[in-house]
Amino acid sequence: MADTAQELKNVIVFALADGRLGEQEKRYIDGLRKRMGMEAAEFVRLVEDVRSEGKKLALSREGEKARAVVRLLARTAAADGVVDEKERRLLGRIAAYTGLGDEVIERMLVEELSSASDSGGSTESPGESTPTAGQAGKAKDAPNDTAVEARLREIYAEFTGWDAATRQRKVDELADWGRHAVVPLLRILESYRNPDGSDNALELKEMVIRKLGELKDERAVYYLVQQVSIGDVEDEITNLSLRAAAAEALGKITGHDFSPDQAGIEAARQWWTKGGAERNKYDKLAM
Repeated sequence: MADTAQELKNVIVFALADGRLGEQEKRYIDGLRKRMGMEAAEFVRLVEDVRSEGKKLALSREGEKARAVVRLLARTAAADGVVDEKERRLLGRIAAYTGLGDEVIERMLVEELSSASDSGGSTESPGESTPTAGQAGKAKDAPNDTAVEARLREIYAEFTGWDAATRQRKVDELADWGRHAVVPLLRILESYRNPDGSDNALELKEMVIRKLGELKDERAVYYLVQQVSIGDVEDEITNLSLRAAAAEALGKITGHDFSPDQAGIEAARQWWTKGGAERNKYDKLAM
């Protein structure tokens, strides 16, 4: 029970980082207390301890234990469906302290925001949520980090040697993870790495962009916008085909009619430049 108490203390301290507890956060913490088997009276004493001892996190730097603690805090941050700047900054400091790194933290946040979105703000643990209608038939169990890294290593190492059909099949297999594929796909899209033996990653990135459009996950919008906004040049970073694919994918996700050509690219750029509530929504989903 000592470990449980400390975990809940960490959650309370983290949730109070912005000075308040929203209703969704309260429901999440209460649900967590129940799942951990802590009685309400003991929880009240725990809250009093936090108040008297000050808002201090107790973090581990020990491999999987550190990862488990940080995962719980990322889940807490995403409980209300929005991760604000103060929570992001605190998680960034936690990343530095634990040695997990910003990329791991951001990946956790994206996954937890997705789980919160899929469950309609439910306080259930990841894996207990029900896929949305757009994800039905695509949702699978979340792959562990080892499986993700192995798949990405294979793609980068073998892509150049595969024929066109195999390349497509391998990217399709990655996308078959459904919403769990979004973070690995975005890692490829954002990476400066080329497939081994190649001096150009644009073919792989374009395939990834098309899959993101098919998955229709709103977390990808910000990153696809970067592809259409990069400028009208033809080099190792971008080309017309890539930008057109990004515009089309944006249209599929957002419900706009962005054609896969220069006109669609311009329309996507203008839509994003206009800003407004719709853009703010997609900004908040960015890692």
